[in-house]
Amino acid sequence: SGEVNDPESGPQPFSEANVAADRDNILTYYFNRGYPSTSFDWSYQETGEPGRVNLRFTVNEGPRLFVREVLPRGLVTTRPQVVSKRITLHPGDPISQADLLETQRRLYELGIFAKVDTVLQNPEGEERNKFVLLQVEESRKYSLAFGFGAELARIGGSRTSLEAPAGQPGFSPRVSFDVSRINFLGRAHSISLRSRASNLQQRALISYSAPQAFGSRKLDLTFTTMFDAS
Repeated sequence: SGEVNDPESGPQPFSEANVAADRDNILTYYFNRGYPSTSFDWSYQETGEPGRVNLRFTVNEGPRLFVREVLPRGLVTTRPQVVSKRITLHPGDPISQADLLETQRRLYELGIFAKVDTVLQNPEGEERNKFVLLQVEESRKYSLAFGFGAELARIGGSRTSLEAPAGQPGFSPRVSFDVSRINFLGRAHSISLRSRASNLQQRALISYSAPQAFGSRKLDLTFTTMFDAS
């Protein structure tokens, strides 16, 4: 244990945990500015003074890489513009790890992709401008659900009849059917039908949802129509 000599801020306690935090901060700074191969090393030496050490950081930046083009792969139903609107890297930009993660996050927010990966084409090559491959895997488009049941209740009550004002005990079978389709028309929209039928009630609910409507990530648009007969 000891203290680190810092000419600017004076002595500070020496801790490997603080060195690890500095390492993460420094590497993150470089990774977000187009230096994906930056390396970090550190060492310390005794100063000859009791409880004092000299701490040395060695940073090897490596080459700076730039975006040549972002190439989406794996699109089957999804329209290319749905993906391109959410890519935060553009030709000529430094290859930033933060922008790569932000692109992945924006695509996952749509709820239509099971997997989104970003890789550099020929990362060991000498060229500074790299193709960024955006490999996606679309989620299953249809979801189905069936249900069977029954209701036991008093049926047919009447306020104007004294014979059975609360109704008679009855039995009513019940069937439900739900179906949904995501990424409708390749626009990341979804449409769903929920239905329920029995002797007592017939209900159908149709919904159409458009996430991130009008280019706003905070605005989702939903239309709903319902039929109900009891």
